[in-house]
Amino acid sequence: MEPGWYYYWPILQECNGLNTTPQVVDLRPQSALTSDTKDIAISGGIKYRVSDARKTLLDVQDHDKSIQTLALGIICEFISKHRFEDLSDLSELKESILSGIREEATGMGLKIMKVYITDIGRTRNIRMMGGGPAVIEEDKDE
Repeated sequence: MEPGWYYYWPILQECNGLNTTPQVVDLRPQSALTSDTKDIAISGGIKYRVSDARKTLLDVQDHDKSIQTLALGIICEFISKHRFEDLSDLSELKESILSGIREEATGMGLKIMKVYITDIGRTRNIRMMGGGPAVIEEDKDE
């Protein structure tokens, strides 16, 4: 549908709306492991707008969740290929996320406008899998 006036008969029709103004989706904190085995946590946001409402409504189930999942996957992939010391310049990380999400989101009817990194830092991750006893070792680099 194009913008304009339309007749709506609620007995037979259903009307869905979609926000096409720029929006920012929050990226939850993501833990990742650098190539030199340093644990870090990173979070951010992605600014986007709907450019093709038809594609966004019909081809994607939940575009906000899809953007979050894609971005977090791209972030983990990028961080796993870089050393911790190389992550001090965030422009390369932002550009990698932006180009990766733009490439992945082409068929979603979305225009990815900007990527924000709100927090990045060292963390200590403890992941317990299985039923055996957990052994926690101290990092000797600190």
